[in-house]
Amino acid sequence: MVPPSDLLRSLLRLHSSVAVQFLPPVFRGEGGGLLLLAVVALAPGTVAGVLWSPFLLSGRLRALVRTVDPTGVWPVTYALCSVGTGSLVVVGFGLLLGDLPDDSAAGANLLLDGVVAAALVLVAVGWAGPTLVAPRLGYDWDPTGYGLGTHALVLAGAVWYAAVLLTPFFLLSLVMALPT
Repeated sequence: MVPPSDLLRSLLRLHSSVAVQFLPPVFRGEGGGLLLLAVVALAPGTVAGVLWSPFLLSGRLRALVRTVDPTGVWPVTYALCSVGTGSLVVVGFGLLLGDLPDDSAAGANLLLDGVVAAALVLVAVGWAGPTLVAPRLGYDWDPTGYGLGTHALVLAGAVWYAAVLLTPFFLLSLVMALPT
């Protein structure tokens, strides 16, 4: 596994390479590497949060976000959770990408394994956290009593969030698997 400091050095080295000259000027100046790192880390969770937001049309899921809301403003909590979860996934894949083998097929397989593992974890935690763990910790958020409909809704939301967040990494593994 590549230490985070080595990953940051690699990203900053990439920042100074010729390929980065195609980026907008804001990413090319001093500190541009850190700005690029921030955009890369925050963008997937932001996009996933926006694409997941139709699930908030359900009163049950809005009740969940309101119940666990420490800020008093549930849209802020929703945004922080979405972007935070996405950033953790991106950092995890960044560390994985920094340690890929030289063989592109083996690297593609390792990346695909990471996608499958991340999907399983996101779906399992995204479903079990709200429906099984939160009520046992005293966060009673479902006005309908945690029936089958609630479990199906939360599971569908977890699957959709994982699919939206992990699709770029899945596509990257397919591109890496292409013959050179």
